[in-house]
Amino acid sequence: MSSLESLPSTTDDARTARLRAYGVLDGAPFPALDELAKRAQEVAGFPIAWLSFFDGRSEHLKARCGVSFTELPCEKSLAFGFAALADATFVEDATRMEWRAHPLVAGGPRVRFVGIVPLVCPDGLVVGTLTVADRVPRRLRPAERTALEQYLAR
Repeated sequence: MSSLESLPSTTDDARTARLRAYGVLDGAPFPALDELAKRAQEVAGFPIAWLSFFDGRSEHLKARCGVSFTELPCEKSLAFGFAALADATFVEDATRMEWRAHPLVAGGPRVRFVGIVPLVCPDGLVVGTLTVADRVPRRLRPAERTALEQYLAR
């Protein structure tokens, strides 16, 4: 997979401008996002969930459950450390694929299952993600997968 560093800077500039216009890069709390993260966590009893926005350098967690970090540099991001996301991605066991060396898999919080749903603007620009994770491998039931894929429908 290629790093987002290879994407044109105009994409990062457009993403950052959009996030500034939405007001999500400032330090203000977002109770509605906290509620969305909690509801995503409840879809299948995930111990970890977060909603984040990516400014081209870092993934900023604006709502989170089950983790204490509030920011991930690009190289530690599950969602943005690899190729750009276009669709929801579900990894049943990250230790059985190229993600096994990823810092969030090999180190704390030692995630095994990862679900990533891109936050997509109407024009197709991906500005962030909904991420759910578990410390044990799991296979989602079709209804759980559908619920997450449609959770933040475009």
